Amino acid sequence: LVPNDVTCSVDHNDDETRHQLSLLFPSGIAAEVRYVFTIDMVNSDIDSLDLSKNFFRLVTRLQGKEIEAVEVDGFDLAQRMDNTRFWNLPTVQNFFPEYESNQVTFYIGTIEQITVNTVLQVTAPHGFQFNEVCTDDISFPGGDYGYADLLDLPTITYCKNLQDEDIDYSYIARINMTGTWLLGTTAVSLKVKNPMETPAINFWGFCIMTRALSPLQCESRVYGFNIAVVENITLTAYNRGYTVSKEAAINRVEMGFELTTYIPGSEDYYNEIIITAPEGFRFPAICRFYSPGTGNEGTTSLPELTECAGDGSTTLTLTLPAMRPLYNSTRYEVRFRVINPEEAFSDVDTSDHWWSITTRKNYIDDDEDDVDVDQTRNIPSFPIYPRVAFVQVDTQSQVGLNSTTIRFLLETQASLAPQSNITIYP
Repeated sequence: LVPNDVTCSVDHNDDETRHQLSLLFPSGIAAEVRYVFTIDMVNSDIDSLDLSKNFFRLVTRLQGKEIEAVEVDGFDLAQRMDNTRFWNLPTVQNFFPEYESNQVTFYIGTIEQITVNTVLQVTAPHGFQFNEVCTDDISFPGGDYGYADLLDLPTITYCKNLQDEDIDYSYIARINMTGTWLLGTTAVSLKVKNPMETPAINFWGFCIMTRALSPLQCESRVYGFNIAVVENITLTAYNRGYTVSKEAAINRVEMGFELTTYIPGSEDYYNEIIITAPEGFRFPAICRFYSPGTGNEGTTSLPELTECAGDGSTTLTLTLPAMRPLYNSTRYEVRFRVINPEEAFSDVDTSDHWWSITTRKNYIDDDEDDVDVDQTRNIPSFPIYPRVAFVQVDTQSQVGLNSTTIRFLLETQASLAPQSNITIYP
């Protein structure tokens, strides 16, 4: 990537130069380094494009003098599709993170009939993955599905992702088709593996091309859907010392979060929240000092009768009373205790030290499979430090509501650097 201090400029007031983009590198451009950047741009009108000038020219300059230059072929333009959009079908889709076979459906709107055999290229947002051979994953949601008023889709003959061209291109699929694209609206269903979280650039692209891959009709900014994650998670720990032999480090932790998906209450299942700590942490089976809320301003507590149970290992389960829903876009906070691990660590944002939180429908009927709804499994932990070897608190007065002077005596297990802070919680 380009360095963070690089600035970008375009003179939009000058029609002759508004197609030129300038990047200023204050710290210089290194030799034999590949720089990558992403920029949004507006394509030319297809009828105004001068094919003799259909290339990009990259130039490096120093004090106004050209140093190096290269020309890169441009790309062909196509007519724009009409009203191509995501079709929300809750009965067949699943937005759970990393779900292997999410079946999503999109309307495809054509502006004129296409009679030649074609390739439909589908570009999902980065993070999604098509199977390498995806012929069986593509279908027409009319016919047997029973959705009326859709034009027939051309016959699907073969589908493959582009990971053979680049291992990172598994989010792009090319679907070979025979037959005619009629003028109007049809639709296509695709099975795809979800990413861990909603992509930052959440647009899908669809392009009908000839077999020679010349674009005919395209739409590149089809807004997608949100992955069902738990959002805005905070972890606040009040004891970050590690466990030592025969003396557990009991840690009071507050967790705040918001859900993507509303889960209604039901007589068929209990709503649950499952919190999983990294290896080394331990939740006792009995949840002493658990609280369904923190009382902090702007937060909501879980129902008072929410049950808490640890498994003696890394999992804590919070079970709501029957018929009680979990609301989306609501700031929940809970308080619980966990026993810290025996080893210190400071690399909090690695897979070994991630926490996770999942919402689940736990069905009462054992013949029904439980359903996970929202999940985030890459929550950075808080660091764990060596414990203070000795601490003692003395006070001059033990009379309530009276001012006093407190003396702290402590011994650390390691030296502290100059100007280090010592924080004391009441």
